[in-house]
Amino acid sequence: MAGLLAVIMAGAGCEDDGGGDSFDYGDNDRNVCVALGDSIVEGVEEYSGTPFPALLAQKTGKTVVNLGWGGEHSYQGSARIGHALALYKPAHIILLYGANDLMHGGDVPGIVNELRYMATTALANRTKPVLCTLPPMTRHAWNFYDATLVLNAQIRQMAAEEDVPLADLEDIFINRESELLGDGLHPNAEGNRLIADLLAREI
Repeated sequence: MAGLLAVIMAGAGCEDDGGGDSFDYGDNDRNVCVALGDSIVEGVEEYSGTPFPALLAQKTGKTVVNLGWGGEHSYQGSARIGHALALYKPAHIILLYGANDLMHGGDVPGIVNELRYMATTALANRTKPVLCTLPPMTRHAWNFYDATLVLNAQIRQMAAEEDVPLADLEDIFINRESELLGDGLHPNAEGNRLIADLLAREI
């Protein structure tokens, strides 16, 4: 069901491994990560198997809260992030937005501004944001494909400006369309595994 909130736990939580992360997490829970986004985050299990947040939980042993909501736009993520941070006190929050904005006439600068707001809101909460680029929409109309490339370039630039981690989904899918569903946007089972593997390096 779209918008269903699922808290996914995999085994016992992992303590800080002392790997040299100098980020100040304050009193946030180092064993909790929130994934905020649209249906790519929420998952379409009847077609693509286990959503990547659940796979990420299994891989890391951390609690990953899936706050994906099918059809959501970036401005809606901006409206939800404050509550998510206050409720779960996550050490990390994954931010994946933009596809629905583009498909409904949203402009790239506006999407980037919303993502920047979410990233800086997380930083102010001492939560480390992980920004995601979008998979290339190669099976949509070409104007969406071109707009996605432009948006992804600006997401990369903004991540560098804000000095926050980036999970480049475009990069892992650009020559691996077989790991996407027929719409060229949502990952299939193998695509979800690729995303989880990539994000596990960041949380």
